[in-house]
Amino acid sequence: VDKTSQNAMFNPQATLLEILDPEQNTTFKDHYLNTPFDLSNAIFICTANDTSTIDRPLLDRMEVIDLSGYTVEEKVAISRSHLLPKQRKLHALEKEESDVKPILDLTNDALEALVTRWTAESGVRSLERHLAQICRWAALRLQGVDVPTGLGREATREAALASSGPDSEGHIEVTAEHLPHILGVELFEPNLAERLDVGVSMGLSVSSVGGQLLFIEATKIVGSGKLTVTGQLGKVMLESVETALSLLRSRFVRLSQSRGPPQIFNFETGRMELAPDAVDEKDPFKGEDIHVHFPAGGIPKDGPSAGVAVLLALASLILNRPVRSDTAVTGEVTLRGHVLPVGGIRDKVLAAIRGGVKHVLLPVANKRHVLEDIPAKSLEGVEIHYLKTVDEALDWVF
Repeated sequence: VDKTSQNAMFNPQATLLEILDPEQNTTFKDHYLNTPFDLSNAIFICTANDTSTIDRPLLDRMEVIDLSGYTVEEKVAISRSHLLPKQRKLHALEKEESDVKPILDLTNDALEALVTRWTAESGVRSLERHLAQICRWAALRLQGVDVPTGLGREATREAALASSGPDSEGHIEVTAEHLPHILGVELFEPNLAERLDVGVSMGLSVSSVGGQLLFIEATKIVGSGKLTVTGQLGKVMLESVETALSLLRSRFVRLSQSRGPPQIFNFETGRMELAPDAVDEKDPFKGEDIHVHFPAGGIPKDGPSAGVAVLLALASLILNRPVRSDTAVTGEVTLRGHVLPVGGIRDKVLAAIRGGVKHVLLPVANKRHVLEDIPAKSLEGVEIHYLKTVDEALDWVF
């Protein structure tokens, strides 16, 4: 429903609004048949990738059910029980007798590698396409046909694939070691989290294709204190950057009181010192222009969830110290330094796990979403930390 086109003569969303309105749908009159219908007992199911393009009055009359992305374990289970049997049947690699071993099989390690290294999506479309590619390769191999790569490495490739079969009974088994020789080089490196430079932090975002890591870069140059933000951002995200900068300017970079008396960063000595009663505050960015960039500028971005990540990137710029490279963060920040809850927690945490992140900082109000929406097994390789204020985030990353 989010992709319906409309103009002055045709507006399907307005018609749908009339259908869903309980005050009108008892006598809905179609302009073609010119006959009233009672649609009050009918259920309409609409799908959309992006609810922001749906008219607000229509969206208010809908019950929105968000379907999050699959975990790695769920994708492997879907592949094993549905996608792989479907593709084997289409490629004549499965015998009619259900109790007979199929001609082609993939180990669990192979399915997990296929999910993490050759696909990066919330659904399973690309996964099914790659399974179909493996089935085509197996069908050709059973006929003794080998498609040359044109790179002059056929002998090495055949030696690596020799253990896959077919065996004496005509069965082929594909393992994780065989996948690069069948599908080509892996498209996605599972450990995307690399050592972060000064002025760079790792946030988390959600798009129509699921969650993803969002690297935020900040730099400063001699100027007049102007703020420049690039990366095709929406109004809410621009305001989030301004809020983070104002908070940092007003409070500097302070350690929490749990480590002792309040401290403040001394920009002249480059050390944390005890905060005096009267501090001659100095703007850390005075006389310098600040540029904040969100990479992947071709993708539109909006929302308040990058506030804490932007603040950490700017704090890294002031301290001239990189943030922890094993940590990703999401959360809206206020001028008082509080961290507010955000949406898409399941997709964001799963994206962090796919990227090899070991620690995820989330607003404390989102704790219930982690407990209710994410399987405990998926959280085995990552540690979740909950934030009430930005001081806790600063304490952790620095």
